[in-house]
Amino acid sequence: MIQRRQFRTTHYGYSILNALLQLSSYHKPSFCPTTKWKNPYENSNHNPIHCHGNNLDGVKSSNRMITEYIRQGDLNSAYNVFKNMSIRTTITYNSLLTGYAKTAGRVQDARQLFDKIPEPDIVSYNTMLNCYMRNCGIKAAQAFFDQMLVRDTVSWNTMLSGLCQNGMMDDARQLFDEMPERNNVSWNVMISGYVATGDIVVAEKLFRNAPVKCVVAWTAMVTGYMKSRKVDLAEKMFDEMPERNLVTWNTMVSGYVDNGRAEDGLKLFRTMVETGVKPNSSTISSVLLGCSNLSSLKLGKQVHQFINKSPLSLHTMVNTSLISMYSKCRNFT
Repeated sequence: MIQRRQFRTTHYGYSILNALLQLSSYHKPSFCPTTKWKNPYENSNHNPIHCHGNNLDGVKSSNRMITEYIRQGDLNSAYNVFKNMSIRTTITYNSLLTGYAKTAGRVQDARQLFDKIPEPDIVSYNTMLNCYMRNCGIKAAQAFFDQMLVRDTVSWNTMLSGLCQNGMMDDARQLFDEMPERNNVSWNVMISGYVATGDIVVAEKLFRNAPVKCVVAWTAMVTGYMKSRKVDLAEKMFDEMPERNLVTWNTMVSGYVDNGRAEDGLKLFRTMVETGVKPNSSTISSVLLGCSNLSSLKLGKQVHQFINKSPLSLHTMVNTSLISMYSKCRNFT
């Protein structure tokens, strides 16, 4: 269970977007290397890092180089720049830490670097927390979270997302209730978590209580209703949405197909295209499955013609779906 601890809360404009986009691909090795917790402020002889004049320009330039190498996936070159810097700022450390954090098998390197940061900030802590979450799983992340000297909403949301992703909704709810401040991400994660575990009743309650309902929350509810075979409620939710995105449209199309209403899914797909929303490979896969379920070779060929006029023709998923559709419609020519 989540332990109650005293902490300082900070507020920074730090984005959790990448953490959320990567939640579906956590790696959970049986063993994750860790080191004993070290308070970076204890017995430290480091003074605050200050740079002036040309030194500051040089540090900024080196930081940009490290960031660019990290973006290119060239961690060795990034480290060489870091190693040769005579002056480093917290941003310097954070940039290299990000590289270690997003590279599989470099958790120990990330932790060793984190412990060497003279003045770790909230970005340092959140990067290390996300590193544990992605590479070592929820228990290692929980242990680090419990010892964090500072936390902000991003820290809480990262833990919340991890707990929901692992189906630990009781712990997630406890953490959610203890959060000193919540934002849209907090509510979206909880609603999506309950939808994923099939608890549509609690998801509905949270959705009603959410102070602001963005497209993510609306779409999660549509998903939940479709999974619960409450297609009429999904349709009502879809019609009432103040805005929709591609995920929303895909959820409705696939939901119709999964609930044995392929014809409605194909009609919605046509409306989607006429509205100007560009489908992706997931959309096309659902539509082709609908054609297969209807045994409609004619509609399948029409979709095929649509595909040939778009970059979607290059997608492996789309081509696999086409083969499956023709096979199910018994057309092998």
